[in-house]
Amino acid sequence: LYDWASLGLPAGDVLPVSREEGSGSRVAFEALVMIDRQVTPRALLAPSPEAVRAAVAGNPGAIGYLAMGDVTPEVKVLKVEGEMPAPESAARGTYALTRELWLVTASPPPAAVQQLLAFVLSPGGQEIVGRRYGRVR
Repeated sequence: LYDWASLGLPAGDVLPVSREEGSGSRVAFEALVMIDRQVTPRALLAPSPEAVRAAVAGNPGAIGYLAMGDVTPEVKVLKVEGEMPAPESAARGTYALTRELWLVTASPPPAAVQQLLAFVLSPGGQEIVGRRYGRVR
């Protein structure tokens, strides 16, 4: 895909924006979307979510990917399989592009870590995390 006109959109160069190799977001994107394909050499490689967001916001032909928690109003979010990415759709499991993250610690965890984990798993902690990321449990 080189020109947006091939999708019936106004003509303009497509600028793919990708995270750098080894980024957790890129690993997830490659596993969920790219499968056995490579990121195009034409892609602008961004060193951070902020750089992806700035590149997409600053170029009308750019398209990239961000973790849900990195999305801000300066970029437009697209539906995947008819579903908008949102904490609610991630929690329901209806948004196709989700990944699991694990909280890990030494065993046994220090007291401060135990307190943090207890808070994150509490109703209040779940509500805070859920606003931005969907669910924890």
